[in-house]
Amino acid sequence: MRITVKTVVVGSVFGLYSLSLLAMEPAKFGGLTFLPVLEFGVAGIYQKNQAFGSKSSFYGYPIDKDGDRVEGYAKYGMGFSFPLVEDKIVLSGKFSAISALTRGNSDGLGYTYDNPTDTDWEDGYLDLTYFNLLGFDSIGVSYGRQNFSVSNGFLISEGHVDQGHEAGYWLGARKAFDTAFIVRVNRGSWHFDGFSLKTKADVDAVQYKERIEINGGNAQYDLASGGHLGFMHLDVTDDQLKTRDGLAVSDVRMINISLPGVEQLKTSAEYVWQENSNIKSHSWYAGATYTFFSAPWAPDLTYRYSAFSKNYDSLLYGYGGDLGTWVQGEIVGNSMLFNTNQRTSMIKFGLHPSEALTAGIAYYDFSFYEKPEGVSHSEFAKETNLFIDWVPNNNVAIGAVMGMGKPGEGAKEYLGSNSTSYLLETYVVYSF
Repeated sequence: MRITVKTVVVGSVFGLYSLSLLAMEPAKFGGLTFLPVLEFGVAGIYQKNQAFGSKSSFYGYPIDKDGDRVEGYAKYGMGFSFPLVEDKIVLSGKFSAISALTRGNSDGLGYTYDNPTDTDWEDGYLDLTYFNLLGFDSIGVSYGRQNFSVSNGFLISEGHVDQGHEAGYWLGARKAFDTAFIVRVNRGSWHFDGFSLKTKADVDAVQYKERIEINGGNAQYDLASGGHLGFMHLDVTDDQLKTRDGLAVSDVRMINISLPGVEQLKTSAEYVWQENSNIKSHSWYAGATYTFFSAPWAPDLTYRYSAFSKNYDSLLYGYGGDLGTWVQGEIVGNSMLFNTNQRTSMIKFGLHPSEALTAGIAYYDFSFYEKPEGVSHSEFAKETNLFIDWVPNNNVAIGAVMGMGKPGEGAKEYLGSNSTSYLLETYVVYSF
């Protein structure tokens, strides 16, 4: 029997929700505590007219015009913590692996094909944290395979992108860097990170391999209102891309800043400057969210404008915890424009009927920052996403996104196709 999106959604909702009723308690042996790592995810994805009806993706890879696929993964392992000196020094760590599969048609980018299945290591690190040392609240050092992100993920969020034979491109379960050495320092409202990150890309669909190393530091000042101010500088080494190798990157940001007496309005902005011997590029965004706290279901309205120059390198950006951050558009952002050489206006309206339920609509207007060779129009596409997310408890998340993307004149010229794209994505995730 053919597996359909509907079968995946209905079966997964009941199956994984029932799993959330199981209790998995930490195991303690003296001062040593073990915590099982267990996470399951499944998604059903259907898209009509991928790449606006073209037979090849935005980057020229063969794709199915209509894509109907199922993705799933399981993450399993063990974490531990052990106080070396009570209330002063804690040794902790995590070790885990991920098994993932994809069944069905290709994704809209053209990376995933031939129903891949893959199992590989995810986490594998040790962490040593000192508390109340030399006047600091905490000082931590960690090393090994681990995830690391800065702020809302505009530059650094995903240590590994699920590609080709690894399966699970949309769910994106793999996040750990191959090697990460991280130093964290906290004192009052100040937070500092020093980091050395290494990862590799092995895209078998296009027979491409590269190794990336990023070294840098991040300073952040947390505000009482919940926002923060930050600055980061990093240097990039890449063994394949001349545009990326030797890249120096500086970032300054203000995230979720509220003006005195206007707590319902939060503003954010960020600016990035990049330079090496081959390129000079930049990106920036500015936006604001207004929440109507006194209205039923606490609706919020967001507008954000972002711009990425032609040679801008979006590095290892990723999901920042909210739709559109930083995958801008489930159709365009997942398989066509990847936060480079583009301008994007986003308007989003959200409703919160309960603490567990969020629903809304997001509209995107995409255009080229600079028109590619052979393209005479800047307008790329307009996309609308309807979304709903339900998180009934700490273990289960269930959601769906419906999308419609209409190509502009620039997309028609670039892709040679002009069909409206329709998308349905559904997911269920159980984690402990």
